[in-house]
Amino acid sequence: MAGAAVSMLLYFAWAVSWHQVFIDHCPMGDAQPLKIAILLSVIPYAVGFMLLASVRVEKFGLVLAAPLIPMMAWQAVWGFRLFYIVNVDGLSACTLTMGMPFGSASDDWLEQIAGTYYILVSMGSILGLLHAYRRLRQHEASRNAVAQVFD
Repeated sequence: MAGAAVSMLLYFAWAVSWHQVFIDHCPMGDAQPLKIAILLSVIPYAVGFMLLASVRVEKFGLVLAAPLIPMMAWQAVWGFRLFYIVNVDGLSACTLTMGMPFGSASDDWLEQIAGTYYILVSMGSILGLLHAYRRLRQHEASRNAVAQVFD
């Protein structure tokens, strides 16, 4: 049951991080909705990562979390695009979120790290789920080995 709760927490973190991103306003080229999305999602992601590392996720939880892997992969690609637009091209994050050219990126550190944030939480989620799967397999293998000894 704990694994299902961890999966739901990661879904919640993903939804929170994307809810604000595509709100159709970017006042004066300020990526305020993106900054709000990051600030609101950092705690659910952090708690999800800690739980993935400490809780044994059962099969049901991993099956429930399986759709997260392509969603997180897409989010990582989006994060790479955001990183490039803001840090290499020097454009506002609104250029990506609104789909139209905006001015230069602000000097706000939160906009500068937004792409990196999305890459890290995406890859962290994928690696955490893969680690949980590996631990489940090891647990099942050891349980089967013990069962064979007593057969």
